[in-house]
Amino acid sequence: MQVIHVASEMTPVAKVGGLGDVLMGLTRELSWKGHETLAIIPNYGVVDRHWLTPTGRVDTFDTCFDGMTHRATVTYYTLYNDITVGLLDTEWGYWKQQQKIYGNNDEVASFLFFSRAVADWLVQTRRRPNILHVHDWQTAIIPLICRSLDRTKDLASMRSILTVHNFEYQGCCHWGDIARVGLFPLNFPDPSILQDPWHPCLNIIKAGILSVDLVTTVSPTYSQEVKTAEGGRGLHHVLSSLGDKFLGVLNGLDYAFWNPEIDPFLFERFSLSLGMNRIAKAKQENKKQLFQQLGLHVCDDRPLVASITRLVPQKGIYLIQNAFFRAESLGMQCVLLGSVADAGTEPLFRALDTELRRKGNGAVLLMSDEMMAHRLYGAADIFVVPSLFEPCGLTQLIALKYGAIPVVRRTGGLADTVVDVDGGASAQSNGFVFDQPDQPGFDSALLRALILFSRNRDRWGEYMLRGMKQDFSWHNPGMKYLELYQRLHKL
Repeated sequence: MQVIHVASEMTPVAKVGGLGDVLMGLTRELSWKGHETLAIIPNYGVVDRHWLTPTGRVDTFDTCFDGMTHRATVTYYTLYNDITVGLLDTEWGYWKQQQKIYGNNDEVASFLFFSRAVADWLVQTRRRPNILHVHDWQTAIIPLICRSLDRTKDLASMRSILTVHNFEYQGCCHWGDIARVGLFPLNFPDPSILQDPWHPCLNIIKAGILSVDLVTTVSPTYSQEVKTAEGGRGLHHVLSSLGDKFLGVLNGLDYAFWNPEIDPFLFERFSLSLGMNRIAKAKQENKKQLFQQLGLHVCDDRPLVASITRLVPQKGIYLIQNAFFRAESLGMQCVLLGSVADAGTEPLFRALDTELRRKGNGAVLLMSDEMMAHRLYGAADIFVVPSLFEPCGLTQLIALKYGAIPVVRRTGGLADTVVDVDGGASAQSNGFVFDQPDQPGFDSALLRALILFSRNRDRWGEYMLRGMKQDFSWHNPGMKYLELYQRLHKL
């Protein structure tokens, strides 16, 4: 099976969020299963090339932007010796001039240009994959552009899948944006599918949904939530009309990258084979050295509660903020590693950092730092994810693997992966779950976790080991996607 993935980011060469992790994990899993895979992303100026090994192969082709023809290239590399990555750019470096992945000027135009260039590359180089798999609004329109450019119908046998990782972001634009890549209502196969259902703008995600062979999202529960008016962000009627052409496939976790047994960033590595007591000691050593690095004093009898998140309202950050302000009264130490979304959020969390450090209860680290993330997972006892909505979530899966018990809201992929320990006898029980996205609900679940940690370490250790044993690798999701690919290939 030949599969081409196209997305806006990919771990570790150009990463902002979970999409990058998914693209890397899924392509590597498909490669391990013996299938020919290729991942295409823009050649941003922030691409970390030290992960990439050049193959010496370059495709050259023409593409269209702002009424002019531009020479473009796809340059091929290998990642981890088993993933093929193509970096796409113009010969004059359109994307290389961008020093961040999102939030650039003319962001919509940039990704529309990228989508047009990918379509031109497919048509002109005669690449004929069995499956074209596009991700999120940034690339959702590629199959539709291919249809408008492929007048000889050479790509007719290529099947397409769109995975929407978060329906919050839909790529709203106007015909003026579309025209910049040489496309107009007159040469579009069906311009009406671009119209947003509720607003006087065009909607790239909607167009993608209605032009591909299959639509997936990143967890079974989320696939049901987005068919409701609240969860679908205006697309619930469109999604409900798809029937079995829309489904949720739970994301996996790359255990070659997230694994406390081999993690090079941890102060003290650990594995299931060590047993409960030695794992607890290893985590305590990780906590001790992490706190020394942060200039803090560790309290052995108090749990370390951690959160690693983007500081956006979706993630329930104000619930975390309020709980962490009360860290001392709750009997916990806590560390938040958060990437700041906007200038309005930053002062609130700088004030939280000051308060935590003043009382010796922890710290807030306003940064994206891969090493620090690994070390915090390795040190944490409790990991909180009180999201208002969460399509899948990878942080709770990483926490489980690293022996940190999650406290989560029952939504999306969190509901599919965390089972409450007080919900009755279940071999899958592995965390603490609450329903309402408010402070009383979050506090209640967090307090249950703190009480169990303080009063029954043996039972705590049993849940810790259970979480570490659970398999959330890419094996099962990879098999599911292969089934979908093969089903489409037979059409």
